[in-house]
Amino acid sequence: MSAFGLKANIGPVFTGARKLVTTKCRFAVGIYGDEDGSQVLLVLAFLGGADRLAAQEKVDARGITSVIKLEETVFGHLTELNGKYKLRATEVTFAPGGYLGVHHHVGPGIRYVLAGEVTFTEGGQAPIYRAGDYFFETGNLAHTAENRSSQQLRILFLEILPKDWAAPTVIPPKAH
Repeated sequence: MSAFGLKANIGPVFTGARKLVTTKCRFAVGIYGDEDGSQVLLVLAFLGGADRLAAQEKVDARGITSVIKLEETVFGHLTELNGKYKLRATEVTFAPGGYLGVHHHVGPGIRYVLAGEVTFTEGGQAPIYRAGDYFFETGNLAHTAENRSSQQLRILFLEILPKDWAAPTVIPPKAH
């Protein structure tokens, strides 16, 4: 990932990335090949203020760790999905006071609270989910998650992702 976080943003769009060169001159050059053999030369120039923009595109997070437990490419009777998506199971741990700022997710998913409780703020609502509760996230609605308790919080994330997605699934909210 470059200092500007470009690889995670570019990679899923241009899946056949062969080379990404970044320079200190605030631009990046990439040559990307697609499955059909076509190539695209991509030059991204960062003009004044790029550092401020990059800083605004980060999600505030503290006291959180995660471990991917399982990741499998989708194959089965839903043939239109086969080979295009994968399912990922990730165990996320929030320390007491742990916080994940305003964010989106790459794909939708089901969350299962294994231990503790999470305050999930979305659309002006702030329900508290406790151990044994399930909830669903569409991925495209801005929200926060916080462990306001004195106990450790553990959540199992089950997500649908593009098959080549290798980065974390928490992303800054997209501008509309």
